[in-house]
Amino acid sequence: MSKSLRKFATFLMIKTLVTLASILPRRAGHALFGGLGAVAYRCLKRSRKVALANLHLVYDGKHTDRELRDIAREAFKNLGKFAYDAARIGKYTPKSLERMVEVVGLDRVDRVLSEGRGVIVLAGHIGNWELLGAYLALRGYPLNALATRVSDRRLDDLLVGLRRSAGMTVLERSRSLLGAFRCLKQGELLGVLIDQDTSVESVLVDFLGHPAKTPVGVVKLAAGTGAAVVPMAMLMTPDGRYRLEIKEIGIGGDVRMRRICLAVVLGLVLAGCAGEEVERSPAARDRPLPDQVISGFSLTETTMGVKDWHMDADKAYIYEKRNILEAEAIEVTFFGPAGEVRSVLKADYGEINRGSDDMEAIGSVVVTSSDGVILETETLRWESELRKIMSEDSVRIVSGEDVLTGWGFRGDPDLGSFRILRDMKATIKAKESVAEDG
Repeated sequence: MSKSLRKFATFLMIKTLVTLASILPRRAGHALFGGLGAVAYRCLKRSRKVALANLHLVYDGKHTDRELRDIAREAFKNLGKFAYDAARIGKYTPKSLERMVEVVGLDRVDRVLSEGRGVIVLAGHIGNWELLGAYLALRGYPLNALATRVSDRRLDDLLVGLRRSAGMTVLERSRSLLGAFRCLKQGELLGVLIDQDTSVESVLVDFLGHPAKTPVGVVKLAAGTGAAVVPMAMLMTPDGRYRLEIKEIGIGGDVRMRRICLAVVLGLVLAGCAGEEVERSPAARDRPLPDQVISGFSLTETTMGVKDWHMDADKAYIYEKRNILEAEAIEVTFFGPAGEVRSVLKADYGEINRGSDDMEAIGSVVVTSSDGVILETETLRWESELRKIMSEDSVRIVSGEDVLTGWGFRGDPDLGSFRILRDMKATIKAKESVAEDG
């Protein structure tokens, strides 16, 4: 069977199961899908071996081989039941979910949101993670789900459609940094599954007595936005209902605590000298950590000996192999051809591609031109070749008492010439009028 035919067959099978789930009552659906889970345990030899190997790794000597096989089989059956409930997420209502789900700790989420902070919903492939997202979204929480795109576009559209039908906003993982940062800065929820071994920046942590590779991106996001990291799991109870367990890990919202958290995540022990070599433990040597961490960092970019811009940052993280520089609390000064200051940009975070010299600013971005025009947005990028600044986010431009707002921006760094891409509104105080684009 060709690869394209296998993809189509997989899509057709999942589409059929989703349709069945939408029409079957819950008891019958659990019986059918649980049975399919048991069949999968027998037929999917590789998955069965992985499950049994992991159970032996943790419970070896505490359970017999037969007991471990029974546990693995029941896990597959439960996954089938989870799949039935997840396939119906577009049909649930807040009231129907209240009857099906008992919640412990939701006040922790409410408390963080009341402070104006975002919440990172930290989940794993345990229990019914899809129902977890649907529950929060249907309860009215602004949930953004970070998801990896499926290679088959038809299947990806099906899965994304299901999540959106429950009120979730879906962010594609490979293009999600700006969206994730923005939603947290706006005091929303970001759902992340982090328990699968990946090739992204990670650290080794103890998990059930064994070292496990754990991505650090979640804590870096929390450190950069002041968001709270809140572990959650939607677990099935013996009566077939669910119990949503919500815990809390606090990430400080003040700037000093965010920087401390980021340093801890990166696994660095700084001796107080800029650029000092860091001693790393044997377990840490395989981690993709920065090659240099420099406090009080400065960088000037020139073209033919003429300054384009100069950046100061509280701290910089340099990745030689990736040819990337990341920086915290940045201030960038843009210069004109005669060396005059054109504008100054400030932001929480910046990333520079040293190959192309393109720059991205993220979080509370403010550009102030030399003649006092101010641009405010959440993300902004400098494209070196075009010598333009650009944004896809909402923007606000203030000139004296006149205000322009809208979405998307293209323009010169001095804000002398620019274009707002859509939904532009203009408030001209001198004329006491409001204009909107057509």
